[in-house]
Amino acid sequence: MVSFQKNCKILDGSGTESDIKIERNINQILWKFDTQLKKLRSLILSEN
Repeated sequence: MVSFQKNCKILDGSGTESDIKIERNINQILWKFDTQLKKLRSLILSEN
């Protein structure tokens, strides 16, 4: 089954563009902790 994005491009195998760009840092690359998840969580909590 093929999945499509809102812009009619195929989603399968290529992923999707994020709405918010959160860069990785060296701690995430070295598997110390998930800096992207931590940043996203703080963004979500700050909006409420």
